[in-house]
Amino acid sequence: MNASSKPDAEELIVKAKYFAPMDVEEANLKQFQHELVRILQQEGYRQSDTDLIPWGPTQRTMDFYLYDGIPIEKESSVSKRLQSLLGSGRSTEQQKISTEEFLNGLEKVRDDLPFRLIFHFKTYQDEEIEGFDIEVESIPALLQKYRQLSVRGDYEYNTNNVVNENKRELKRIMGKFGLEPLAGPEVESELNNEDRDPKSDSAELFNQHSVTAQLQAIVETDEQLHQDYQKAVREFTDGEYEDAVRDVGRAGEAIIELLCVDLYEEEDVPGNMSGRVNKLDNTEDGIPSYIGKTISPLWWLRNKVNHPTEYEITKDDAHYALICFQMAVEKYVEEYSDIDVVY
Repeated sequence: MNASSKPDAEELIVKAKYFAPMDVEEANLKQFQHELVRILQQEGYRQSDTDLIPWGPTQRTMDFYLYDGIPIEKESSVSKRLQSLLGSGRSTEQQKISTEEFLNGLEKVRDDLPFRLIFHFKTYQDEEIEGFDIEVESIPALLQKYRQLSVRGDYEYNTNNVVNENKRELKRIMGKFGLEPLAGPEVESELNNEDRDPKSDSAELFNQHSVTAQLQAIVETDEQLHQDYQKAVREFTDGEYEDAVRDVGRAGEAIIELLCVDLYEEEDVPGNMSGRVNKLDNTEDGIPSYIGKTISPLWWLRNKVNHPTEYEITKDDAHYALICFQMAVEKYVEEYSDIDVVY
């Protein structure tokens, strides 16, 4: 979009999808939402659709507005709002601010900040995992200004960095919960792009949450294997594909080492990764051989990263590396080790 063009909602509203693994109980969702309110309040947002009855049904949509620097209404206490709702006592309407006060405050807000954040919560359950899908929309202040402020006809809207800043803010805020996006963040025009690479749909093949659960069944979260994997996922999300391959490759080597130590006598375990992979590849036991063959291409990619070559690691390479690791971990934990995993 050119800096001088009028803002287009499809090119400015950023959307993303996250997954929060937990038991699908209303109490758990309420606890998550309370923490969301707390974090967003610290970030300068106010919920516009607060629960009138605290013990009522859990909200499935939550709407937040940026109020940092913008005058806001004085909220009534919960008890007074309940009195008003139930028809007892005098009217307890909020003290309204004037339209002029609000618009003057809106005008001073940075164009690239998210002005409105909308969260939609949907229950998800299957045989392996359960939790809540969280769909988020971020409406930038620039778009809100276009909708509400009167400007002269030749005013030039500067959309530079607006989308990137809203994408970054979504990742930063949701990252406080340890969540990585399943889809997006993207604007509507990107989501609806008919020429979009069909291979992007393959992202569903990699399930970071199932791998996390499997790793936690065999190692503590502060151990290097677990830390390397989590770091690789974050790097992949941030577009740091070489670093992602390097770290998930190191995690893959750790799985191979665990397997070889368990399978062979100490003197029969090769001293390097190449020897271990080759030994597993030639074993007659199907499952260890499968694990070795799965880690082998991941290890090859890591070597390309660690040694200067003309080969350039792409997003597809990093995605393939994560899938290889996922397949190896699943086979090692659930079939070779026969461990029950709590998802």
